[in-house]
Amino acid sequence: MSIYDVHGFVISVEGPADRVFAREYGYFKASDVPRKVDLFVKVNERHDFLPTTVWGYNKGMLIPFDENENTLWYDEGVELIKEYLIHFCEFLMWWPDKTWLHAGAVERNGKAYVFTGEGGVGKTSSVLNLVRAGYNYLSDDFLLINNAGVAFPFPRRVHIFDYNLEDEEIAKRALGLRRLYYIPICKVINVGVKLSPSKYVKYAFEKLRERTMLRIELSKLFPGCKIASPTPISKIFFLRREKIENIRVEEFSHDIKEFIRKIIFVNMYEWGDCLREYYRYVYLFGVNNWRIENKIQHDMNIFYDAFKKAEIYIMAIPENFNLLKVDLSLLLNLE
Repeated sequence: MSIYDVHGFVISVEGPADRVFAREYGYFKASDVPRKVDLFVKVNERHDFLPTTVWGYNKGMLIPFDENENTLWYDEGVELIKEYLIHFCEFLMWWPDKTWLHAGAVERNGKAYVFTGEGGVGKTSSVLNLVRAGYNYLSDDFLLINNAGVAFPFPRRVHIFDYNLEDEEIAKRALGLRRLYYIPICKVINVGVKLSPSKYVKYAFEKLRERTMLRIELSKLFPGCKIASPTPISKIFFLRREKIENIRVEEFSHDIKEFIRKIIFVNMYEWGDCLREYYRYVYLFGVNNWRIENKIQHDMNIFYDAFKKAEIYIMAIPENFNLLKVDLSLLLNLE
């Protein structure tokens, strides 16, 4: 059994899932016995059937969605299916003054720079670009922020997508000699996605493309890089892809509530599978959880307070443009 303290939310993990948590949450592993555990993760020993399953697998989980429950039961083996178990654990994490933002972030000179937007828009590429330039790492996928506008480090293994492998240095460090066959395979899959004769074939290729995503230790990609401490947010960039020729960065001049609405629903989209499963539990088992059902309002309140003092920008990026090939620090006027 191991204990992980994620900025005040404490998880106790038992069984083979602990190997996965140790790999992804090693930064948060605690040596002291906590006074209170918020979530227990245990191997299933008492239930004949666990209702949350992954399509194509016979392994399952019982998610403690009800506010009076705090133990996630899992069948041995489910922890190996992508990031399924950890994803639900992160959805269950809750703080009164903090929340998740679907974003990557870096830090330098006591200022945090945040990159948010929908999946695949360039958040990870922005972070990799700046960490290589000497910035300190905060996150590349989900970032924890509080209502005082502070970004908290969330160092897990970095997501490396097929388009990140276009960078020779990253490809070499992530894959070594394997890149000689791995990258051509990725290209063939992408061609399959574009030229598929039917939606079913395209779906199959898209699922294959998902499996090409790598998770690599940050220290392997950039030896000597540092993890930042909790840092006030200085600038936020909302990334989006457009049919333009050059990157365009404009300060957001509208009501901040409009900006928050954008990122709230980007967040909700990323949690979509967890929310659907919660509503299924409500229907099947009558569970009740006010934290989940009030998540939008809770997050909106924190974002509103957090972003009051930050500079907000819209960053329009040409389609298919690789953000690893530009001096992002100079372009965005970062310190």
